[in-house]
Amino acid sequence: MTKDSGCEFSDLYELVEEFIVGANGDDEKTYAFWRRLSDNISIPADGHVLDQPVTVLALDYQGNIQQGITARCKLENGSEHEVGILLVVFPEGSLEAKCVAAYRLWLGIEPYLKRPLSPAKKEHKVKALDLDLTKPIELIVRSTGKNSYNCRLPGSNHIITLRAKESVVIVPGEIVTIKAEKQWVNRSHPYISGEIQSAKLDISKLGLSPLELTQCGTWNPLEAEWGEDEDDIDERTQQVLAKGIRSQFMLEDLEIEYDEKYDSKINKAIDLKDIDDLSGANKVLMELCKIDLRTLDAHSHLGSFAFNQNPEIAIRHCEVGVRIGNLSFGNSFDGILPWVFLENRPFLRCMQGYGLCLWRLGNDIKARETFERILDLSPLDNQGIRFILADMDENMSWEDCRD
Repeated sequence: MTKDSGCEFSDLYELVEEFIVGANGDDEKTYAFWRRLSDNISIPADGHVLDQPVTVLALDYQGNIQQGITARCKLENGSEHEVGILLVVFPEGSLEAKCVAAYRLWLGIEPYLKRPLSPAKKEHKVKALDLDLTKPIELIVRSTGKNSYNCRLPGSNHIITLRAKESVVIVPGEIVTIKAEKQWVNRSHPYISGEIQSAKLDISKLGLSPLELTQCGTWNPLEAEWGEDEDDIDERTQQVLAKGIRSQFMLEDLEIEYDEKYDSKINKAIDLKDIDDLSGANKVLMELCKIDLRTLDAHSHLGSFAFNQNPEIAIRHCEVGVRIGNLSFGNSFDGILPWVFLENRPFLRCMQGYGLCLWRLGNDIKARETFERILDLSPLDNQGIRFILADMDENMSWEDCRD
């Protein structure tokens, strides 16, 4: 196997080389993989096999190259089965998932099993032994109701519903710390009650895989239509032209399966909002967040719907979307995200919503930074950001411009 230093799986190639260093022949290399997988996978470990939640109890290699490395898995009904490790899907972004991906890559197959998240995929449920009710408990909020919060335990895929003593405004993607009172199970679903003591946004603790970023050629600003005379090009356009040719990218389009298509769910939420059913609209968007917190359009619309009445809440929705989207970019990213690629629009909408909230709440410096960043990512400005910045250049507030 030859390593391609420029390929998207370069980190996995490095892991493969690390795992099989010094091993000769397929048998020795498979044995080396088994040893390293055993070292890196914390047993018992949560996973899925054919969308069924399992607990991986042990890994084995019996010297049969065709069979390869196997995993002994326990189903929710208590039965145990031996399956190939290639069939086990570990939580996205976990060390376990990366190690198995390296093994799959070495075998010459697609490193990651891509399974769209959907209600058909059963989830791991929190068990009593997972929680110590005598200590503060952190939970990742996936969706919210009146005083009900669908949550996940940090560092796992275990799901639980929080019933709070008092209703507190929390947005999907935030992490709450609760003082627990009791835990119970109803119709096989776990619940916990208690008081929400605090909420924070810490994207690094959500355990999310970055949305994939695909390069789609280059963009030359000299070939763009700016609609201005050559002698009358504004300073911001001149800055774009000075950067020259840049790579253009497209963010991943999430494959969310539902009873209706993803776009239809977003449109349904918009239609409900248009007939003043804000509660129904938010419920639709919350369901999308529960399926995958990386559904940026759900965050952007939740923020948009809250903006008029409560910008303090709207900014929290938008910030979650912005920070999740930013997981895809390194510090040195200097490409563009053209608006013409529909997959880029949810992130750009989150950024615009975030900037508008900052501006309305009086944080002009950070708002300006956000709007300038949008223009850098989407230079053709399909969102009208230049007009906002022109107003800000005149020291106008959001209140001055709202009409």
